Order: sequence, then C-alpha cells, then structure tokens
Amino acid sequence: MNRHSRRSDRRPGLPLLAAAMLLAGLTLAAGCETQSMIREKGETAYYAGDYEQAQHHYRRAIDRWPTDHRAHYQLAQSYMQTDQPGRAQRHFEQALSLRRTDPDWAPMLLDHIAEAIHQQDRPERLQAFLEQTVQDYGTTRDRLRQAEYLVKIGDLDGARLAYRKAAYFADADNPEPYVAIADFYEMLDDAPSAVRALRWAHYVNPQDTDIAERLRRYGVTPGPTAAEAPPKSELLR
Repeated sequence: MNRHSRRSDRRPGLPLLAAAMLLAGLTLAAGCETQSMIREKGETAYYAGDYEQAQHHYRRAIDRWPTDHRAHYQLAQSYMQTDQPGRAQRHFEQALSLRRTDPDWAPMLLDHIAEAIHQQDRPERLQAFLEQTVQDYGTTRDRLRQAEYLVKIGDLDGARLAYRKAAYFADADNPEPYVAIADFYEMLDDAPSAVRALRWAHYVNPQDTDIAERLRRYGVTPGPTAAEAPPKSELLR
C-alpha cells in the first residue's frame, strides 16, 4: 500500500462531515428559531413600544410551545399596554396555572391578575378573586393585596379588616403590614391611628430608617420609648 492510499484511509468520514456541516448551514440560513429567540423578538418589539408586533411574536411562541409560561406572561403584559385587560387576564391566569406553586412567579402573577380584573371595572369579580386567593394561599402579601384593592373599589371597612388580618397573621419579624396600616390611616387623615401603626412597625424592626423618619415627621423620637408591641388580640376587633 502506498503513502497516498494510507492517508486517504485515515479520513473516511470527511465527506460525511462536510455534508452535515452544509445541512446545518442551510438550516440556519432558512431561519430556524429557538423558543427563546422568538420571545426575544417579542421583547425587542415590546420595549420599542410596538405592542402589536410584540403580541404577534408572543402568540407565535405560545403556538409553538403552549406551556411556555414566560410567553403567556409577556403576551399578557403587552395586552395590558393596549388596554385589553380581559385578554391579559386570561394569559396571566394561564401562566399562573403553569407556576401555581412557584414562590417567585405565583405572587407576582396574582398581583397582575388582580390589576387586570380591576381595570375591567368588575368589583364583585375582583372581591371574589381576592378572597379566593386568601383562601388558597393565605400569605401576608395576599391579605395586603386584598386590602389594597378593597381601598381602590371603595370598600374601606373591608380594607381595614383585611389590613388587620394581614398584621395578625404576619410573621413576628415582618413590619410590612403595620406600615401598610399606617399608609391607610394617613390616606384617611387619621394621624393618631397612623402613628400607632408606625409604633408597631418600629417595635418589629427598630433598625428600619424609613419607619424612624416617618415617626420623626409626627414629632415622635425613634427609640425604645417610641416602640409599641402590636396588640395581636386587638387587631381583629
């Protein structure tokens, strides 16, 4: 066997490799897109303010992969931008069905669903949704969401109770519901009640500088004498 025949014997796969590379190049040239590429086109259009084009790409992504929760979420966001809260709600709900137990996605999607229902001016449906969410999840955030939207639809008594329940069931180191209660009473121009709620918040987190500054604006010097333990037994009265 001569030297040339031995060299060609060492490379029997080159023609096959060249064919495979040519096929890959033709596939890319034909515009093969991944799911993330389609979503990225939607994002580019969305941030450019072209919401209809964004919706086109997100619908393409969903047609290709119906369980893509990100595409449902992004499509819903684009519908909100074009004053279509009913359509947005459906896709927020679809995303939630795919991420119902996800601690990052679920609360955010519930926030968006509440806003979508609110923008449809459906107060009874909104109240039912908020109550069901509290029943299903029962977190402080769910109760605060409930209170926030009850304020928006004018149910101040219901909001007051929801805020107090949020505080009652909150973790001992969470000042958020007390701050929200202070916001609520400030909105009602009830300074004494607002100050008391801030004292509760200051007791829970005395290092929070925002709470301390708000107390100062009411003429209260932050510190141990300004803090007041939240009266759990009174919150549900």
